[in-house]
Amino acid sequence: MHALLPVLLSMAHQMPGLLTGILLAIVGVYLHRLNDKRKKHEEMLFRIYMRLFDLHGRHFWIYSQEASGRQLGPAPGARFNKVRWRIADLLRQADHLPEVPEILRAMFSLSRFASEKARHEEIGRLMDVLGARINPRYNKAMQEISAEDQRMMLLNFDEYWRRKNQLGG
Repeated sequence: MHALLPVLLSMAHQMPGLLTGILLAIVGVYLHRLNDKRKKHEEMLFRIYMRLFDLHGRHFWIYSQEASGRQLGPAPGARFNKVRWRIADLLRQADHLPEVPEILRAMFSLSRFASEKARHEEIGRLMDVLGARINPRYNKAMQEISAEDQRMMLLNFDEYWRRKNQLGG
């Protein structure tokens, strides 16, 4: 027994270091997981924002049909539908996002909006909300460009579409 006493005392002196090491490893793993979760959340938010940006652009064609009284055929609606279902798939994975119900309503509700202009404005508002969290300067610049383009389309429909088609979009 006397021979074990020095070994036990040596181990007792090493225990605080060992316990500290284990504790630091646990804290490190926890912080790493927390950081990964935050990064995944930010990536998902960015993907949803970019899809909303695409949806807003696709919806512009639908809104412009309503505003001008001209029919562009079923293609704009089909493209809008495709993008909104992609966003819906992303939103299933992003339940933590407080705007999920509002985004779903903006994309799918028929009774909530009196016109496609109102829907377009709501999608734009939601883009602003998400954009303010992601990249505020980019969001502000794109808002200004979108507003300018909408004014041009309403003032000179033919010129707007000629220029838009010239740029491939």
